[in-house]
Amino acid sequence: MKRQLFARMALMLALPLFAAGCIIDDPEPGPNLSGDWTEPEEPAGPETFITVDGDFSDWDAIPADELVTATVPDDAFYSAGRRLKVYAGATYINIYLEYSEAEQPVQIMHLYLDSDMAFDGEGRPTTGMGNAAWTNDGADILFEGMLRDDTGAPTAYDPTIFTWSGEPLSGGWDWTEAVAAGAGICSNCEPVELPNGNMAIEMTIARSAVPGLGQSFRLGVGLQYDWNDIAYLPAGSAVEENGEPKHGAVENLLIGAKSGPAPEVLITADGDFSDWEKVPASEMTVATVPDDAYYKAGKVAKVYAGETYVNFYVEYEDSAEQPVQIMHLYLDSDMAFDGEGRPTTGMGNAAWTNDGADILFEG
Repeated sequence: MKRQLFARMALMLALPLFAAGCIIDDPEPGPNLSGDWTEPEEPAGPETFITVDGDFSDWDAIPADELVTATVPDDAFYSAGRRLKVYAGATYINIYLEYSEAEQPVQIMHLYLDSDMAFDGEGRPTTGMGNAAWTNDGADILFEGMLRDDTGAPTAYDPTIFTWSGEPLSGGWDWTEAVAAGAGICSNCEPVELPNGNMAIEMTIARSAVPGLGQSFRLGVGLQYDWNDIAYLPAGSAVEENGEPKHGAVENLLIGAKSGPAPEVLITADGDFSDWEKVPASEMTVATVPDDAYYKAGKVAKVYAGETYVNFYVEYEDSAEQPVQIMHLYLDSDMAFDGEGRPTTGMGNAAWTNDGADILFEG
């Protein structure tokens, strides 16, 4: 009979997208062992890392086409918000927020994120909260936390994270807690007074810590004092409705689409192999053992190395006379080759022409 074996491992080092122990023959000696590997497409530019220290000069290094900025008009209904800049790298979401405390201190900050990007054919959102501040909101993730404590002293923004649980676009406040306050996924500097008299902070958020966050998403900011709205960013000019002024709705910010690789496919180690079909063919290495191989127990090996996990699928024949009992994973992690493509370090297993394995899993 045949039996499948699948192992999933998180390794504390950056491993190349291959596993030496999965390849039966490689006619082209070199750093990749799949035998049919092609040069990958040019990767996205390197991520710009923002140091959260109140010195905003490192924002100048971000490419203009990867930075999204919203400036609040002078005639906006709420005057506290001034400017919002967002840069989403592959690892972090980076936020620069400029605001005025001339009338009231900024005490509470809400981050509204539309992560599923579900829109109808005319560009209207179909899921999420439906905040009247934005024409295309549909927020399904909410950060809620303090910038100043109850005494008015600055405090680290360490928010509670909620997911939307109400009726789509109802405009209510139906949120379910997903991550408790104090998880430490945000890092922000103390407020800095700018030469124009405004205050500014910068903040980073680990993308991996936000439940359900997609590569592309929309983000808006709401500021409050004593739980009363004093700013929205982005914001439009004030409008009149039934003789009363109110804030004008504008499009929310779309960010994240231009930074980093495609999101990692997470394989669940449950014996259901259908999630392997989600892995792009260009990111998966497959080795099939020929029928006339000297050792016949091995059949198929698949390897997919995401940003977080190295995933293995191994298919083999497990006969009653000779069950598969022990598995070795041989990995060549240093990829040291001479000018002719021959390995120069590691074990040198006779099964492969270009092994040089320096890490071994035995179990």
